[in-house]
This record gives sequence, C-alpha cells and structure tokens, in this order.
Amino acid sequence: MSDPIKDLENFSSEGLPMNPLAPSEVRRRGDRIRRRNQGVLALGAAAAVAVVATSGVLVAGAVNQGEGPDPAVDPTRTTDRTTSGFLTTIPDDFALDVGMGGAQVTEDGQMDDLDYCGTTPLSDLPTLDVRSAEVSGGETSVTRTLYLLENQDEARATHVAVLDAARDCAAEKMPDGTVALQPADDSWPGNTITLDLGRGAETEPTVQVVNVVTNGPAVLVTSIWGVWSGDVQPGVETSRDGLGQLVPELDLFGDNVGPLEPSEVDPDQDTGSSDDVPTTIPDDYPLGTGWPDDSLAETEELGLQGPNRTLESLPFNACGETWQEPEYADRLRAEWTNAEDYRARQLTTYADADAAVAAVADLIAMMQACPEDPVRDDGYVTKRTVRKIPFGGEGWAILERDTLNGGDSPLGGSTMVIRNGLSVLVIRHDGHSGYPGTDNGQGQVDRQTSEASQAIAAMCRFTVAGCGSGSDGGTESSSDDVLGPDGWGELKIGMTAAELEATGLVTIAPADDPTAACRAVTIKGWEDTVHPNINGQVHAFVSKKHGLAMIFAQPGMRTAEGIGVGSTVADVRAAYGELGGQDAYNTAPVDGKSWFFLTDGGSVTAFQLEHADQDCMD
Repeated sequence: MSDPIKDLENFSSEGLPMNPLAPSEVRRRGDRIRRRNQGVLALGAAAAVAVVATSGVLVAGAVNQGEGPDPAVDPTRTTDRTTSGFLTTIPDDFALDVGMGGAQVTEDGQMDDLDYCGTTPLSDLPTLDVRSAEVSGGETSVTRTLYLLENQDEARATHVAVLDAARDCAAEKMPDGTVALQPADDSWPGNTITLDLGRGAETEPTVQVVNVVTNGPAVLVTSIWGVWSGDVQPGVETSRDGLGQLVPELDLFGDNVGPLEPSEVDPDQDTGSSDDVPTTIPDDYPLGTGWPDDSLAETEELGLQGPNRTLESLPFNACGETWQEPEYADRLRAEWTNAEDYRARQLTTYADADAAVAAVADLIAMMQACPEDPVRDDGYVTKRTVRKIPFGGEGWAILERDTLNGGDSPLGGSTMVIRNGLSVLVIRHDGHSGYPGTDNGQGQVDRQTSEASQAIAAMCRFTVAGCGSGSDGGTESSSDDVLGPDGWGELKIGMTAAELEATGLVTIAPADDPTAACRAVTIKGWEDTVHPNINGQVHAFVSKKHGLAMIFAQPGMRTAEGIGVGSTVADVRAAYGELGGQDAYNTAPVDGKSWFFLTDGGSVTAFQLEHADQDCMD
C-alpha cells in the first residue's frame, strides 16, 4: 500500500520534502492563534466585585472587562486595507505553498468545485482576491485555496456554508462513500470534514480530508486525497501536520474564529413541508414592535401604520427590473414613517419551506446580478452590496448607497431578508434611518435586526420544529427566558431608580454610601445570580448617571439571537460581529446598549446586558 506521507515528501521534482510539523507543534500553534492562553480577564477572588446582598454595597471598578490588544501586524506586509483594517488583496509574498515542494500556484479558486452531494458551497464566491496551490504525486494530492472576501461576516458565512453542505450530504448517506464532520478540537483552529470512499474492487481505501480555517475575512480551504486503511484519523492528522507552517501566517488577515458549527436549523425540519406548519399569520404577530413611539413622529399622520394586509407589498427593483414574486400564502405589512425616516417590515408565508427557499434564492440572485444601477435622471447612481447575515434558516443584507458624480452621498437604503421555515421577513429602512454607513453596513444590520428581534424570534412558528418546549407554537413564546436587546420585560436599560421601583418588580438596595455610583437591584422571583463576580440576590445595577446600567442573565436565559451559557465564542461572533476583549468580550454598542460575555476561553459561562457607558463595573 502506498504511504501517503512518503508521497507528500516526494512532490517536488527536486525531492524537496514537505517538512510537516509534529502534531504537538500544530496544536501549540493553534492554541496561540486562538489566544486561549492570554488570560486578559482575572476572574479570581482578587478581582471579584464585593457585593453584600443585604446592604447592596458595590465596590465599583473591581472587575476588569479588559479590552485585549489588537493582533500585531507587520506594516510592511499590509499595503491595501479596508477602513476596518483588513487586507483587500493577498500579499504577493504570502507563502500559500509553504511545505509543498514543487506546488503550482495560481490566481484562481481550485477548491471552487468542492462538492458534497451536488452542493458546491464555494462556487461563485464574491471574492476580493483568491489564490491556490496544488501538488500531486503517487496516490496523494494536496490542494489549498485562500479566499479573501469583503468582510469577516462573509467569511464566516462561507465557512458555515461548507459545513452545512457536508452535514446535509452526510444525512443523505451517499451510496459510494461516507461524509463526516469531525468533532471540533480545541487544539485545531478550524473544522475538518472527511469523505471516506472505502475500498473499491481494484483500489485501496481512499479518503479526502478537507480543512476550513477562517481568519478575519480570509477563508483557507484545503483538500488532501490519500489512502488510509480502515481509519480516517491518520489522514486527518497528516492534513493538519502539513498545514502547521501555514496556519500561523493567517494571523496576517485577522483573528482566527476557531471551529464553527453548522447552522442551527435542521434541514429536515426547516425545508420539509408539513400539514402541521401554519401558513396563516396571526393578526397579533409582533411585526411592528421595537420601532419608536408614535409620539416621536412630527405629525399625527406619520408614525405606525399596520400591521395589516391592506398596505401595498414592498417592491424590489434593480437595473431597471422589478422582481416578479411567486405565489404566496399570506402576508402582513407594517411601517413607521417620519420626516425622511422610512421603516417597513413585511412577513410573507409560502405553501412550504421549499417555496420560501426558492423565492429568496430568486430575489437574491437578481440583486447580486446588479451591483450598480444605471445613472438616474437626477445624476445619482445606486451601488449595491449583497451579503449573508447569521439569522434564521438563512439571512441576507442588501445594502444600497447612492453616489453622485462618483462621490458618496448621505442617501441610501438597507434591507434585511430573513427566511425561517416557510416564512420570509423583509426589514427595510430608507431615508435617514437607512444609509448603510461607512462600516460595511454592520451597524445598520445590527440596528435593524435589533429593533425587529421579536418579529425575527416569532418566525419559529413557521418551522416544523416550532418554537420549542414551553410554547404552543404561537407567538406567545417564553419571553421570560429572553434577555434583551433593550432589557427584560418591563425593565429597560436606562430606566431611573424611580421608574424601576414604579414597576413593582424590583427592590433597590439603600444608598449606604452616598458617593457610590451605583446601587444593587434585586428582581422579584429571580434566582441567585450565576456570575463569577456577583454573589446572591443581585440581579442588576442602577447608576445615578445612566439609570439601569446592567442586567445579569438568569440560568437558562438566552439573547434574542439564541446566545446563552454554553454558546461558543464562534456563535457569539456569528451573532454580533466584531468583539472587543479576549475571554471576556464586549459587543459593539447598538442604540446605546451592548452585551458582555464571560467565557472559559471557548464557551460562554455568564453574560449581561449593559448600558454602553455603564459606570458600575470597570
């Protein structure tokens, strides 16, 4: 039988060996990349907040939610960067073929045709740059492709798309082979997928091992084909050993996201049709929740309209074409308007999930085909970016900016398209509330999805899985178990002490120290807080300056995006984008609020919702 390692050592015409690192060294470097050994947050007794439940005394500033330093990057190797600091091209001297003696390097995507049961998740990627290295010899071949995408959200979505394709293929049980997602390994900074074709009538057992590693907006996808008899694990180890010299160099493109998980939606539940899944939208669906109060509108004619079925459907236009929507089962519309502020939501149900999937695919294809509209009569040109966002069974952001004479204008619009089961939710903002901004539109995505969190969460009723235990499948889900994005129930971030007490839901500790910035809050009916820095019946803090400044999540609570204790750091990044800090993470503020997640280095152990300027904990 051919020895795949010897095959690899003889790829070069000069016999140059690949020099694979030892598994222990690969794991050590993987650990360094993931920065698991930099204990930025001290969670011991010395750093604990001294809280006495009976007196409510808080020693402010005792907890360090430290921001970790940005990874150092050699300035001589970073010439073309986005405003977020990411490279827009792969440097000429980036050694993708390191350790691959005699490899052929090309400026194309050799992994584009990666195929799992007919799904090719890497085909037609909107890349900024791409490079491949390929070498073969004997019965072994190795291919590496580095995809540089527009932003890290696109990179994560691409990474997850590969995992989803492999998972779905594994569920189909191929007749001529076995696809498997290998368990995530904390010592390896990516995901590994194996395809075992077994022994043919005249062939040795053949295995393909695919590794996916994502750093910032860069996705490295590698494949190694070889023969490993009876066990794929040697192939897994060989593939990782061969990447030992390359993986640390990916730091050039940004932080490593670590192993990711396939999207949470079970394809059998999400896309299968069932008579038990409703297609009629209830009249009390929370479609208009989260928008400003009507009192903020300038005239009585403005403000909230709907939700109802009489408002006209939202149109979609690109390059002079209007999207021709397929037949749907039911539709509910709502909008909130003010001077130069236009917000709309539209929830549509289809006959089954397959029809919903097809509708979204057709719409997104039309938008992707038109990155720039023709010049209008007024001289403006609309430029369009379409990218995936981590919501529902699938989510998309359509970000449009108007330019005049080649320069940016303050005009534009932002649309989120989220599908779950057989339902599709469209969230559209135009005018002052719709311009994507200069951060690749991430702030706009966060604002719109945060406002619509209840409408998004209630889409679960349109899936076969339903809304989970404790729910009757309607819109009255377990809201007590959801924290955020504004607070918990009637308790909202920013409420004064008097407003909190007026709810009858809290007890605020007396101000024993008149100089203290904050006082402890106990919420009636809640259990002891599970938090390494808080003890007893302290569930929140109210600040003299900022009002309700933070709420600590109860056991079993999750955010509206499904993040809770046990979620991985990769899950948190997928839900909220860029994070500040290491091991203890802050999200970017949205509408003056942010999340703070404590972790054990890999998974969430506790979390809290905070006022972005809270002064109760340092």
